[in-house]
Amino acid sequence: MTFGLPDGIPASARTIAFADDGDGGIWFASTEGLTHFDRGRVTTYTPADGIPEQIHTLHLDRRDQLWLGSNDGLQRLEGNRIVTYLTTSQLPDGSGVQTIADDDEGNLWLGAGSGVTIYDGSSLRTYTGDDGVPGARALAAAGEGVWIGGSQ
Repeated sequence: MTFGLPDGIPASARTIAFADDGDGGIWFASTEGLTHFDRGRVTTYTPADGIPEQIHTLHLDRRDQLWLGSNDGLQRLEGNRIVTYLTTSQLPDGSGVQTIADDDEGNLWLGAGSGVTIYDGSSLRTYTGDDGVPGARALAAAGEGVWIGGSQ
């Protein structure tokens, strides 16, 4: 299946990330914002709607909540609005969120250039190169653990 201009996608859009919504639709982040395709219906959110300008990753967690990792930090789509949960100033190197996974306990694992931050909804635990965790470019939950892919 191909989507493009006739579907409401701007010609200048470059796709960054995808997430299956678990119900037959698909989310994708592009250089133009966030778009949801669902049974022929297209909904697009732009920076004017509060979408960060530099989205790096999308993640649908086990509770079907859509999370965005961006240069601005960690955001979640709630209804038709974007809510920021963590800003870059709360993350270890201020580089934003590059990748997201969630574990069996509902914690979010956030990968960034200098390590991994675990967010339980209220507190943060960060592991960096000093802890033996280099920058995380990819995260995947598997069973009781999380795989971390980095540059080293």
